[in-house]
This record gives sequence, C-alpha cells and structure tokens, in this order.
Amino acid sequence: MSVDIAAATQRMQAARQSEELNERVRQARADAEQRYREAEDDDDDDDDDDDAAPAEMDQAAQIGSMLSAAPRGVRPGGSAPLAIPMPATASGGMCASVASRCAPESAACRAGGQASCYRAAACLCRANLAAGGCGSDPAGLQRCVAENEDAARRLQSTAPAYTTVPQNRPPPPARAAPPQHPETPTDWCSRQYARGGKAAC
Repeated sequence: MSVDIAAATQRMQAARQSEELNERVRQARADAEQRYREAEDDDDDDDDDDDAAPAEMDQAAQIGSMLSAAPRGVRPGGSAPLAIPMPATASGGMCASVASRCAPESAACRAGGQASCYRAAACLCRANLAAGGCGSDPAGLQRCVAENEDAARRLQSTAPAYTTVPQNRPPPPARAAPPQHPETPTDWCSRQYARGGKAAC
C-alpha cells in the first residue's frame, strides 16, 4: 500500500515538473517571438530613418551651399553686394531634422532677397540649437541667430522705397508751336527796312 502511495507521489511530482518545464518552454518561445517582432519593427523604423535622414541632410547641405552663394546677390537699388554669414552649423554638424523646419525661409531665400537669406540662416541656426547642436558650438549658434536676425532687420529698414510710377513710360508729347503764316512781300520789305537796308519795295 505504501509502495503504491510512493509511486503515485512520484508520478504526480514528475507530471508537475513536466508541466512546469512545458510552461517554461512556452514562455521562452513567446519571449523569443516577441523579441523577434520588436527587432523587425526596429529594423523597419531604422530603414525609414535611414531613408529620411540622407534626404534631410542633402536638403540641409543644399541650403548651406545656397547661403554660401548668397553674397553674389545684389541688394535692391544696385548697391554693393552684402556678405551673408554662413550658419555656424557648417563648421560643426548639421542636424538632419532641421531642414524641414526652415522650408518657408529657405524657399524665400531661393526666390531672392538678401533679408530672406539672412532669416533662413537664422532659422537654420535656431533649429540646430533647439535640436541640441549636433556637434556645433551652442554659443556660435546663438551668435549666428542674433547676427543674422539683426542683419535682416537692418537690411529691411534701409531698403530703398520703390515708386509705383512706371519707369518706361514714354515722355509727354512736345507742345505744338503756333501756326506760321506765309510771309508776304510787305513783311519782307518791313524787315529789310528795320535792319537798315534799302527799301526796295
């Protein structure tokens, strides 16, 4: 009788151990599947980021080269060109996410206008500063924002006022001369007499 009880106890313990082992196997398999799914999601996100980052970096580089070429522009009125400082990020690091934040300013700079290019440079520096600098000196970024905004304000305040009168309007017609009457012989004789000539008529 005691042998049967002992055997039954052993069978129960073995069944319990087997069930615990199966549970651990199921849990391990579930954990592995979860980690695999998370890894796949991370890979997909990384692929998206990898695709987006080069495009944003290219756009940022284009804006930087555009600003470096901007000093060749001429201020309205034909005065001397104004030097536009490059953003401090050009010597440090350009954050990949800043280009899209300054799209309106960069579009205005491409369309023309020195003040717009100053504002685009200030926007790039401000966005890089907000993003943590990405390798650039924070003090340099702050100076870049201040100098470019100040330059844009000064340029805006000193821009010449344009008149609405068209410059290619034709000149007004000349005033018509009074009508000339044909000279009569009497008129000719009178003129000759007045000059001291002999009156021949």
